[in-house]
This record gives sequence, C-alpha cells and structure tokens, in this order.
Amino acid sequence: MKKLGGYGFTVIELVVGIGMLAIVMSIVAQGLHPVLRQLGYQTRADQVNNNLKHVIQVISSEVKLSGRMNPYLYSRELANENSACDQYPQTTSDGNQLKFPITLDDESGQNGRTSYLVGYRYDESSHRIFRGQIALSDHSCENLTQDPFAVEQIFAEDIHLANGDNAFFTVSANKMQVSLNLLGKVETNYRTTDMPVVTTISLRN
Repeated sequence: MKKLGGYGFTVIELVVGIGMLAIVMSIVAQGLHPVLRQLGYQTRADQVNNNLKHVIQVISSEVKLSGRMNPYLYSRELANENSACDQYPQTTSDGNQLKFPITLDDESGQNGRTSYLVGYRYDESSHRIFRGQIALSDHSCENLTQDPFAVEQIFAEDIHLANGDNAFFTVSANKMQVSLNLLGKVETNYRTTDMPVVTTISLRN
C-alpha cells in the first residue's frame, strides 16, 4: 500500500500507532487510578475531620463561656447552691440533649449584655446536631418555660455516636465537666473509616 501523499503513514501504521497509544494510556490510567482514589479518600477524610473540629470547638467555647459561676447570671451572684442556674449544664436521660446558660455582649441588652439558654440536640436517625437558644429575661434562669429547641437550626451533619454504650452528651455529677462522644465516617466507594472523638470540656469555677 502506498504512503499517503508520500510523506504520511499507511493505514496499517496508523492503526498500529493508535493501538499502541491506547495501550500506553490504559497503563497510565491504571497507575493513576489508585492515586486518584487515595486523593479522593484523603479529601473526604479532611472534610470529616474539619467537621468534627468545628463541632468540638464551637460547643467547647460556648460551654466554657457558660461557667459554673457566670457573674452575669444574676441568680448566681447570690452564691446560692440551689440557684436555678446551678442545674445547668444538664442533659436528658438519653444523653442526646445538652442545655446551659451563656451571656454575650449585646449593646441592646440590659447592661450591655444578653443571656441565653443554649441547647444542642443530637438526632441519631439523621446524624445531625441541632442548636437552639432563648433569651433569659433579667439574666435569670428562674421560671424557664420556653424550650430552646422550639426554634432550632442545623448545626452539623454527618455526625455519629462514637460508642453506642455511652451517651452523646454527658455531664459530670458536680456539673463541672461536659463530655462529647462523637464520630465521623469517611465513606467512599471502596473504603469506610471511622474517626471517633471522645473529649471532655471543663467549665470555669
């Protein structure tokens, strides 16, 4: 068969060349596949890790802000051990809810501050954490009838219970420590890895 135009390649040569190129590309693709797969897994792992860090950092900062003797919660200024605020932080019997009072700077509030009863709720069926809050009138925990979860928002998603034998939220008997028992799942088409985190937050005296 004559060469095309005198300078090109025969059809057979083109077919062979294309076939060899396909073989080379196939080998390269096979080599890249595990690299790309690992990269995708690592990206997902970073996302899960950042999500867990966000949950822990925000809840920790708010719990620490509440303190056992928050000077801005007026009922605590009386140093009365039976003060209504002293029942916090508290959890429900199933350990899926956590409530505690905090005080934030607020120019529109009384004395430039506003106090809230903050609530976090873990929903095991949807693997979500919800957050709600209600304002405390006169910075007092007395006669609370409203539920902070009445108006709640999604705080975090893809959060699991790290240890099924433990509650998601745990409060120590002296109410000086709050423990979180959570887990992130790194799920890909070929691999699933659990990232459990059990941490304890100490409140201020």
